[in-house]
Amino acid sequence: MLRRIASALLIVFCTVGIGFADRVKHFDPTDLQVRNLLLEAFQSVSPYQREIKLKEVLQINSDNYLALVKLGELEIDRGEGYELKAIEYFLRAALAQPHRPEAYLALAQTYFQMGYIPEGTDYMMRALAGSRTRLTYEAVCLEGQQFLDTANYFAAVVTYADAALSRNSPWSRDPYLLKKLYEAITLSDAPTFWVWKDSGLAAEGVGNVYWVPYVFARLVAGSTSFSEEAAFREVIRWLRSQSDKLREIRPDLTARAAEKLINVHLYRMVMSTMRNLVGETVDYDRYALPKGFFNFGVCSQEDMRLLEENLNLYEVFIEASVADPQERQALLKKLDGIKNEAVAAVAGIKDPKKRGEALFKWLRENLIVKYDMVDGIPAEGAINNKKYLCLSGAILYTLIGRDAGLEVNGFIRPGHAYSVMYDKDGSRINVETTYPVKETAEMPAGFDVPNEKVVARGTDLKTQAQFEGEVSPIDLVSYQFINVGAHEFHDLMINKYRNELDSVLRDAGYDPSEIEVQITKWRHARDLPKLDRAMLQMSLKYPKFHEEMTAAIDTALGTYSKARAFDPFNNEFLRSIEGMAELYRKLAMASPKSSMQKRLRKLKEDNRRSMQQGVEQDMQSDAEAQAEADKKDKGKKGAKTTKTSEAEEGDKKAADKAAKKRPESESKSRAELEADAPQMTSFETEKDRDVAVARSEYEATPEEISREWPREKQFWLSSLKRLETLVKSHPCSDWLKRTLFAYSMEVADVMMEARKVNQELDEGRRLDYEDIIDELNRVRIDFFDTQPALASKLSSKLGELL
Repeated sequence: MLRRIASALLIVFCTVGIGFADRVKHFDPTDLQVRNLLLEAFQSVSPYQREIKLKEVLQINSDNYLALVKLGELEIDRGEGYELKAIEYFLRAALAQPHRPEAYLALAQTYFQMGYIPEGTDYMMRALAGSRTRLTYEAVCLEGQQFLDTANYFAAVVTYADAALSRNSPWSRDPYLLKKLYEAITLSDAPTFWVWKDSGLAAEGVGNVYWVPYVFARLVAGSTSFSEEAAFREVIRWLRSQSDKLREIRPDLTARAAEKLINVHLYRMVMSTMRNLVGETVDYDRYALPKGFFNFGVCSQEDMRLLEENLNLYEVFIEASVADPQERQALLKKLDGIKNEAVAAVAGIKDPKKRGEALFKWLRENLIVKYDMVDGIPAEGAINNKKYLCLSGAILYTLIGRDAGLEVNGFIRPGHAYSVMYDKDGSRINVETTYPVKETAEMPAGFDVPNEKVVARGTDLKTQAQFEGEVSPIDLVSYQFINVGAHEFHDLMINKYRNELDSVLRDAGYDPSEIEVQITKWRHARDLPKLDRAMLQMSLKYPKFHEEMTAAIDTALGTYSKARAFDPFNNEFLRSIEGMAELYRKLAMASPKSSMQKRLRKLKEDNRRSMQQGVEQDMQSDAEAQAEADKKDKGKKGAKTTKTSEAEEGDKKAADKAAKKRPESESKSRAELEADAPQMTSFETEKDRDVAVARSEYEATPEEISREWPREKQFWLSSLKRLETLVKSHPCSDWLKRTLFAYSMEVADVMMEARKVNQELDEGRRLDYEDIIDELNRVRIDFFDTQPALASKLSSKLGELL
């Protein structure tokens, strides 16, 4: 019965949804009244008042995504018997914005709790399949359990390993995920090595399990400076080299047989490590989804800038660029004069389209004259120098156009922004201020551009917008904070330190033409992970760059937080803050001036080498023992030549039969497996690794460390407090809490090195780090007291220090 009702609701809602399916907004709140109602609803302590406000939102916009999902959650909170009403709200939300995952996850959760597993699974997979889905902890748990329940153990291993072992995962070393990973690998096939009884030859096509190097690589990456992708590639390359060495010792082994033998050794190490990891975790029951696990970016503790009816968006536009209040007022006064002139120039034109075209032409001649990807970013670029780019041009046309009586909004797409206005018949007119076509007197280039010809000169919007569509002027102006915040560190990286960047790229193996291609990608906000890695390489090599870049990122964090406070419903801003905080953490740990970090990098690299040498020695010993055994048996096999040939033929048939039964993932060639593996970036070649290790091997003497310690100690304290401030400002972000936790653990590791240095110093010259330990302990209490898994790890580390 429930299934038929849900199906009927879906059909009805699909019919209703046809009318708005062709216009997907960036996010729902499109006017001040709705924005204020949503803010009041999310800030309300009373569920009753929250429900009233959310229903008022639906009276204005019946398809408001945030209101629909939150009303569904309120129905779930009422208890058993209200699930159908909740499902109705969730379905309406999913139809309003089918590209977003939250409503699908809510439907999956509700159906699972009611015992309707197929329906829950279907909606869970829809949530995970979305191109704009941001993976949540709940989604990982649901997906991994689904793989376990269907005996798809390899997929379960990959799902849990990526979440629980990756250093970049917000759930790294999570107790529940580690236990589920251990369950998955114990249920998976173990690698075996066996021979045919008659021939004594290694069996082909059986028992080579590729999850073993996959998990082994992530365990290795967790204790080194390598990324997970680089570590995986390194392990695959190393397996092949060891396979070749084994075959030199034992020529009778094929390549696949040698790989199997190596995997048997790796399996023992992986299982031992996993048993230790699981043994260290708190004993948790099976994970159960909470009733409300969706973070829409607003919670009652978060600081927000309340919108007022007399809000001056021109002032906000300038505020994003200019810190000094007096300078802001001067620019605002100048812009106000320009705006009045523009409005007066078109006031007598009655037809909206002609008025919009005339305004566009006036602005192109008097305000947004010269396209400039650098000076056109800040507000003062246009106001003082008539320089602009897509976002500033779109903001100015939208704001002035509305003052001129036009119906104008902004339009956001990945890397680009422009304006759209509506004619008196409701038809949409694209207003593209950066349209790269020569103007004519009859048709100013960029006005009334067909949809298919709206193109960007470059990626002027310094963020890859999560959604594409029409946005309100409030939302459009909020992106100015992001553009200004991102500009300084991009300018440092690509312009001011261009020679140093070229040097780092040359060291990584790029030729001059490849350098130009790579930098062009970065200017257009593409291939950004490589940009981050290049930034870390430059930080290690150039201390001045590191100092300036850290300051620029800190400034950007402040600017991004202003965007977040002004526009809290745009989760893209929170994602930008989280990404920038992670980059700040990485830069802090790559400090070229930190003697402690240099010692720590060397220690980690020594551990990695020691682990690799141990595996190599074990395999070589086994191979030599097997070779000796084969030698003793050689005489006995001479008389069985004819029987051996017959046995080999039988073995071949058996192997072919076994190969047909193998899973697809096990039947791939090594070349195919390499193609499937994550691609290693050019900053993670063996040459670059050796260069980084050579730099890390420099160690200052204990006496030199003692002299520099007061400055270094302040560095660790200030960086810790910066991340603390971010977490306090954005309490809804679990990612930021995880970033703070990861950094706290890394700082604790640095203090462990400081303790070792003290053992070599006289009492009067020893390093004083008690205040850092006090700060770490305060972080544990303030931020992780409600998360026992994290608190216990940090407590254990601090206990070692004390």
